[in-house]
Amino acid sequence: MDIHITFKHLETSDAVRSYAIEKIEKLERYFHDTIQVNIVLSEERFNHIADITIIAKGTTINVKEGTNDMHASIDSAVGKLERQLKKQKEKIKHHKAHASVKEVSQIIYEKEEDSTIAFGHGTPNIINTKRYDFNPMTLEDAVLAIEKKNKTFVVFNNPQNSNLTILYKLQNGDYGIMEPTGNPKNTFVKDLQGNERKVIPQKDLYESSLTVDESIDAINKKNSSFIVFKNRTSENLNIVYKKRNGELGLIEV
Repeated sequence: MDIHITFKHLETSDAVRSYAIEKIEKLERYFHDTIQVNIVLSEERFNHIADITIIAKGTTINVKEGTNDMHASIDSAVGKLERQLKKQKEKIKHHKAHASVKEVSQIIYEKEEDSTIAFGHGTPNIINTKRYDFNPMTLEDAVLAIEKKNKTFVVFNNPQNSNLTILYKLQNGDYGIMEPTGNPKNTFVKDLQGNERKVIPQKDLYESSLTVDESIDAINKKNSSFIVFKNRTSENLNIVYKKRNGELGLIEV
């Protein structure tokens, strides 16, 4: 279990940090794989807030609880997380007990594998669906990940503001940044060669409401390498992107 704790508008406390770690580690039994836990502890108008996000393979759960005592807020948040995890575990058990062999394989498959489905009209568009673990990453690390691995873009949790962030390289060598639920600002980072590059907020590749079919049309019309949108069917944030082999990929957030 990889636990990251951030104190926001609140004095750092080793005792509170240890307490949060002790409580959250009890949830490890619900997971078979390595999980990422981001905990933001803050104070707002004398209200102590515990904002906890668990990121595991195929699963992202976020809870936010506030009381007049940080220990109580942590207890409440961890308790709510455990209830959700128990409910999810029982739901999977129920499906496995009553589903056919094919349906059971799909349940496991959605959790541990990629999927391939066809969308679009006329010639099918192949979509490889992936559910990623969005690890915390600084802007500098995101830039290095793009340049070292020759990626078009990276999706990560920004530890500075706990927002889901998408960073991608612009044609002039600078970088575009999007935070669908945040408000990023212009800043500067250094690339792999040590050159200073601008990071510029972008909105042209974000659509508020599309189906997957419509996103495919949009990515072709914009002639872009990817598009970010809120899936009108599932209400989740999705990213459709072009792969080097000509296929399309779909990331479900």
